[in-house]
Amino acid sequence: LRHANLKDYDSISNMFKKTRKIFPYMREEYILQKIAEHKVIYQNDVAIIYNQYKKKTMVGDQTAVKGDWVLQEIVKDDNGNATKTFDNFLKCIDTTLWLKVLADNIRAQKFYEKFGMKEVGKVEWSNNTIKGKVYKYKP
Repeated sequence: LRHANLKDYDSISNMFKKTRKIFPYMREEYILQKIAEHKVIYQNDVAIIYNQYKKKTMVGDQTAVKGDWVLQEIVKDDNGNATKTFDNFLKCIDTTLWLKVLADNIRAQKFYEKFGMKEVGKVEWSNNTIKGKVYKYKP
């Protein structure tokens, strides 16, 4: 997998701008920080932002442990091949992978389930006004 560099920033930023409805919180500084930390994969016109937990962490109503991975965002351009890139990403995961998704984002949920991810919990944002689901993947 190829990690993003600063030359990729404009392309990645534009993908998130096109999906403002799904990622309204996405900010320029965040993307730049994650690129600098080498936590953005950019391949096949797909960007995956991820992290690894340094301590026990709550993921919605579930508990992740130190060393577990978290998929923070995944976005693709119009021609992006998210299936291929995500499959390659999963092959690099050696412990549990967690993610949170909006409860009404059925398309994303079906995408994750296609790779064997299981819905295991619930999450809420914005003072419990936005509902979400927690997914887990065990390699």
